[in-house]
Amino acid sequence: MGEDARKIFAANLVKYLNAKNKTQVELAEYVKCSSSTAADWCNGKKYPRPDKMQRIADFLGVKMSDLQMEHDPADEVDVAFYGDYRKLDSRDKETIRSMVRVMRERRARKD
Repeated sequence: MGEDARKIFAANLVKYLNAKNKTQVELAEYVKCSSSTAADWCNGKKYPRPDKMQRIADFLGVKMSDLQMEHDPADEVDVAFYGDYRKLDSRDKETIRSMVRVMRERRARKD
């Protein structure tokens, strides 16, 4: 596997681990590999086999392509926001949804 693919995979893996508040140790336990292998994936030193990559994707609740493809930096904000959003209670989530509706309405009036 090429160095670029390893770097892209590593960046995405670290991004999703952070966004979902998961550790390399938890990843290694779920995927059934050594913690040093998980660290090598996160550092871009190694690239997982397809079966392991599918387990990683399952662990993170993403598609394999989310791990393999380069993403727009704005996507990182979306992932981080979603990770924080998931921790909110239903009342706070409804407040955010209401705020988004208000912003859409304002934008629609300006157009």
